[in-house]
Amino acid sequence: MRKFTIGQLEIRRLDRLDILLLLLYAALVALTYIFKEQAQSYFLLELITCFFCTGVLILSPIGIRLRSIYFSIIWLLLSLLFIFNTHSIAWIPLFDFLLYHIVRLVFWTKHDREFIPFTVGRGALYRYISKIEHMGGSSIDKGYMKLLIGLGLIVNLICLMGMIGIKVR
Repeated sequence: MRKFTIGQLEIRRLDRLDILLLLLYAALVALTYIFKEQAQSYFLLELITCFFCTGVLILSPIGIRLRSIYFSIIWLLLSLLFIFNTHSIAWIPLFDFLLYHIVRLVFWTKHDREFIPFTVGRGALYRYISKIEHMGGSSIDKGYMKLLIGLGLIVNLICLMGMIGIKVR
């Protein structure tokens, strides 16, 4: 029996992949602070961290791990810590996190089940079978995945434009 909290977040222990992803994200965030004085290394690490977050949350089915309350809280804290970097792209991980949860909650309220993201690759969306949910994504999940990718692309472009000085009005 699964226990859910506010926002349909599940209370469950973190598995090995959860811990590995969180450690990798924490290492990337820590490295941006370590190399803050070296402009090229700092900027490169910031870009890598943002691409990692976008890849995990928006473009892959790994985002389904955000339904764990513990994973979500740790990811949120790391994203908030990452915001203290100076460039506007540092907001990408937080915005991607919030966007995923908004799409997830809208899906949950309309369909009364968990959103199962598709895998993005080679110009197509591939069905993902979740071992956690014991089911694969449907055409409804595919539509929401397209929405998530489109909105994620817009959010990321706005942050990148802010970084290079283009004002969005």
